[in-house]
Amino acid sequence: MERERSGLRRQLVSTVVVLSCAALVLTALISLSVLTFLQSYVPDGLPGARLASAITLFGSLTLGAGGGLIILYRYAPASEAVPWRSALPGTIAGVALG
Repeated sequence: MERERSGLRRQLVSTVVVLSCAALVLTALISLSVLTFLQSYVPDGLPGARLASAITLFGSLTLGAGGGLIILYRYAPASEAVPWRSALPGTIAGVALG
C-alpha cells in the first residue's frame, strides 16, 4: 500500500498547485497578448516571416502548457511523486487533445 502525504503537506502541495495553475494561466494570457502584438510588426514582404512568427507563438504556448501539465501530473497526486517517465504520456496526450 502506498504511503499518503500528511495533512499539512497535502494542504501545502494543493495550495502550491492552485497558485501555480493560476500563474500559468496568467502567463499564457500575457504571452499570447505580447506575442500577438509583436506579430503585427513582422514585415509582410519577408518570405516565411509570418509562418515563423506563428510557429513561435503557438510553439511557446504549447511548450508552456506541456511544462505545466507534466509538473502537475508529477507532483499533484496525494501519494509520492510520480516518475517523469510515467507522467510524459499523459502530458503528450493532454497537449495533443487540448
